[in-house]
Amino acid sequence: MKPPEMRWPPWMRRETLAAYIDLSPGAVDQYVKRGILPRPHKIGEALLWSAEEVDAAIRNGGAPAREQEDAYDIGSRRAAEIYNHGDTVQQGSNDLDPYIQAIQRAEKEDKLARRTWVKERQAARRAEREARKKERAARETK
Repeated sequence: MKPPEMRWPPWMRRETLAAYIDLSPGAVDQYVKRGILPRPHKIGEALLWSAEEVDAAIRNGGAPAREQEDAYDIGSRRAAEIYNHGDTVQQGSNDLDPYIQAIQRAEKEDKLARRTWVKERQAARRAEREARKKERAARETK
């Protein structure tokens, strides 16, 4: 006797999706993080996956990129870009060294950009405080 055919909902929560593709919920999270499965949609307070998108991602070997990217993925892509623009592997060196160096350069650039942004923001806040002080002083003298 043939078992009854299971009907899956068109939109699924994480646990239902995990059962649908026969993975643990933690594995679903990892597959989403790595771009194998699509990201969930926020519908109300719930995070839901479209069965159609999941099926398409599985058929195509990975989810299409959506507007938000993981910070780790952005950093990895930047390191690869830095690496591909002029770095070469020296003979006898570990093949990973250029990648590590590229990641370190990207981290330094990010740190420098963050410091610059912080300094600019601090200067802007100082200027705003000074402007407010001048306005207060002008009001008090009236």
